[in-house]
Amino acid sequence: MREKALLNAYNNGMPNHTRKKFEYIARDMQTSVFPQFILVRLWSKNYQKYVGMVAPIGMVNREKVQEYFMAPADWHRFQDHCQQLAVRQPGFVEKTKLNALASLRRLNVFTYQRIWKQDLGAMANAQLAKLYSRFVVLDEPCYAYGNIVFNFEFGERAYFSGAIKEILKRRAPKKAAEYFHALSVPAKPTIFYRQTLDILKLSYAVSKQPKLSRVFRATAAPAVQEIISKQYPRMYRELRRQQRAYHWLFHNWEGPVMDIADFIMFVQDILRRGNVRAEYETKKAEPAVLARTQQRIMKDLHFSPQERRFAAIAQFAYWFQPFRKAHQFKSCWHMHKLFREIAGRLHMSVDQVRYMTHEEVAQALKTGAPDLKEINGRRQLFICRYQRGAWWIVSGNAAEKFIRDNIQMPPCRNRSKLTGTPACNGTARGAARTVNSLADAQDFKRGEILVSYATNPTLLPAMRQAAAIITEEGGLTCHAAIVSRELNVPCIVGVPRAVTILKTGCRVAVDATRGIMKKL
Repeated sequence: MREKALLNAYNNGMPNHTRKKFEYIARDMQTSVFPQFILVRLWSKNYQKYVGMVAPIGMVNREKVQEYFMAPADWHRFQDHCQQLAVRQPGFVEKTKLNALASLRRLNVFTYQRIWKQDLGAMANAQLAKLYSRFVVLDEPCYAYGNIVFNFEFGERAYFSGAIKEILKRRAPKKAAEYFHALSVPAKPTIFYRQTLDILKLSYAVSKQPKLSRVFRATAAPAVQEIISKQYPRMYRELRRQQRAYHWLFHNWEGPVMDIADFIMFVQDILRRGNVRAEYETKKAEPAVLARTQQRIMKDLHFSPQERRFAAIAQFAYWFQPFRKAHQFKSCWHMHKLFREIAGRLHMSVDQVRYMTHEEVAQALKTGAPDLKEINGRRQLFICRYQRGAWWIVSGNAAEKFIRDNIQMPPCRNRSKLTGTPACNGTARGAARTVNSLADAQDFKRGEILVSYATNPTLLPAMRQAAAIITEEGGLTCHAAIVSRELNVPCIVGVPRAVTILKTGCRVAVDATRGIMKKL
């Protein structure tokens, strides 16, 4: 009854201009719920103070698969608005960049100093609630500025890389794909590039020691760790350094962080590929080579200052997205300590705490009475929107009814030929395998075609072994696009209904240079 009453109140209270069909605009897999509350309120209310307009967004959560829905006109207006601010306002991109980087620094410093390094057990409940509220305040601008950059380059309406693509089609049609591949990537190393180079350097050092190399090639990771900790102390110290430097990089929103065994498996995978020295030297020279290539292309094709600026903005968007997410992951790793403390005091699981808004957490810490029935219902299915200064959250049958009545589902046509956005050039053939979670990745075999709604850091082991990667979501700044380039794995992103059409086991031919894949 409560859910039905809420649903009626919501529909009756909606102004006429918003009582219409919504469309899904994006999907996240294996994403925690708690940061999505921040995101929904930002888009629906608080974006007004960042860019002068809002685009009310809603979220459907089914067992940690989030689908975001919005009125199509609102979505297009908001994306166009952000892009035009970048085009027309001098200094807007630079200001956004500086604000974004400063926001991430503030967030990381706060969660490290005020949460990770503190004795939370000695704090009162009110202090824990205040810490959580402060985290929300600091994380919001990280999303706000990050999503502005994201809107520059999202999907088919990507503005700056789209402009570069059209220039190349006109001025160098035969080499447009090759040149676009070079111009859309920043010469400035991404955070994933630095981790890849570090692990390649370590792998090269291992390959130069025949006895140690045999240990890595023939032994399971836990046993390798035990052997090198006793017999190769310098190598063990280097592995520990890598682990300390990057363990949080693939934490995603809920973890776990990587341990030394994970880095050993990275080395093992590189050693199996063959010529480690050549791979390391090529990767090390990559930024300088790319910078020279970019300057040559723009000079030969007579890029104007405005066109060079557009290329620079597209490249910054590509560089910034993994940087932003990785540093938010770092603070989410710190936040796990706070969630553990709150969960213990409320006699809940950490996962249950993550399904509550921070206001609900504060209230539960005050009264000691969380609504466990409501929270457990959300873990299966719920919808949330933020309107008129309050949350509208329903689960169960009311959520199913809202989805059925208000959100348009895109049609599925079982076509044998699909197209998307080329993210990393190359071709491949193989059997498709759907990988949307860590559990899916356990059965992944080297040489298969990885098909996903949207990849995330937990899927990296499977991505390293894939012959090609295909995702439904994203543009050139999405996780799959960025990581595939670091791994040099052919990749196509933004392929509508790919997961539905390319079923596990079907044979697929991928031409990632042209953004085409065919069922064989």
